[in-house]
Amino acid sequence: MVRIVQNRVFHARVVTWSRDRFDALAVTCRDLIGGGVRIAGVSGLKGGRTPKEEPRMVRQGLKQEVRRRVTEALSAKQKERLEQERRQAGLAVDVLASLAERDEAIHAAEQHAAEAVRALLAERLGVAEIAELCGGQIGTKELARLSRLPAIAESGPTAVVKS
Repeated sequence: MVRIVQNRVFHARVVTWSRDRFDALAVTCRDLIGGGVRIAGVSGLKGGRTPKEEPRMVRQGLKQEVRRRVTEALSAKQKERLEQERRQAGLAVDVLASLAERDEAIHAAEQHAAEAVRALLAERLGVAEIAELCGGQIGTKELARLSRLPAIAESGPTAVVKS
C-alpha cells in the first residue's frame, strides 16, 4: 500500500512470521526528496512483533524446549526416588518382621527354659546345683531370672479380637 501525506510517501507491508501467530507491520516513510526512515512495531497491532524481535522469539522457543527437558528429567528423577523409597520401605518391613519373629522365638525359648527351671526347683534342687547340672553354661543370676518369669497357661488356640 502506498499513501502520500504532506509530501511524504508511506509504504506499508504486513509481515507474517511462520513460527508465531503474531503479525507485524513495517512502515517505511520516505520524503519525496529522498532519505528513508523505518518505523516498525506500529501500535494497535496484535502482538506487534518486528524483525528485530526474531532472536528473542527464537530464545523463547529454546527456553521452552529446555524447560520441557528439565521437567522430564525432574519427573524421571522423582519417579526413581519414589521407587527407591518403596523398595526401602519394603526392606524396612522385612527387618522389623524378622526382629519380631526373633523376639517371639526368644520369648518362647525363655518360657520353655523357665518351665524346665521351675520343674528342677520343684525337685528340690538349688539354683547353684542347677547351674552345675547345666555344665556352668548358665549363671545363677540368669537361672533366678528364669525362675521368676510368670508361667503362661496354654489352653489351646487363642482367639484374636480385632478392635
